Order: sequence, then C-alpha cells, then structure tokens
Amino acid sequence: MKHFKTLLVASLLGACACAASFHSSATAIEAQQASLSASQQTSDKINLNTADVNTLMSLPGVGKSKAEAIVAYRTQFGQFKTINDITLVKGIGDKLLAKFSDQISVN
Repeated sequence: MKHFKTLLVASLLGACACAASFHSSATAIEAQQASLSASQQTSDKINLNTADVNTLMSLPGVGKSKAEAIVAYRTQFGQFKTINDITLVKGIGDKLLAKFSDQISVN
C-alpha cells in the first residue's frame, strides 16, 4: 500500500508538471501567432514605394492611368514618405485616399 501511495503521488506530480509545461508551450504559441498576425496585417498592405502598376490597380478607384501616374511620380520624385503624399499625384485627392488609406503603406 505504501508503494501505491508513493506511485500515486509521483504520478500526480508528473501530471502537474506536464500540465504546466503544456500551458507554457500553449502561451508561447499564442504569442507567436499574435506576432505573426500583426506582421501579416502590415505585409498585406500595398507598399506605395514598391508596388507595380498591376498591384496599384487593385486599390479601389485606381485604374491603369492613376496607377501609372503613381509609378511615374515615384520615379520622378522618389519614395513617398507618408501615405498622405499620394495626394501629390495628379488625380488622387483626399476622397480617393480615404477609400484605400487602410490598404496602403510606405515602408
């Protein structure tokens, strides 16, 4: 009976240690997934400084001519410093920017 109690206590302690290890691993995995999700949100945005014409055309209200104008502006004047700089491109104003500002980045 004494061995049974010792074995029972040892099993319970082992189960507790295993559960603590599992919880720690689960927490680490959740943190890694949250970090990945945050980086995907940034990478899902269209970078105004690297996007080609076809990619820019996927933005609402941006057709071929506006997309070409964005690329031409970028080629002539250099990279956009902020997303608001896109309003410097002829044909793109605040109203159009409001339609896709959450879909673009400059970094």
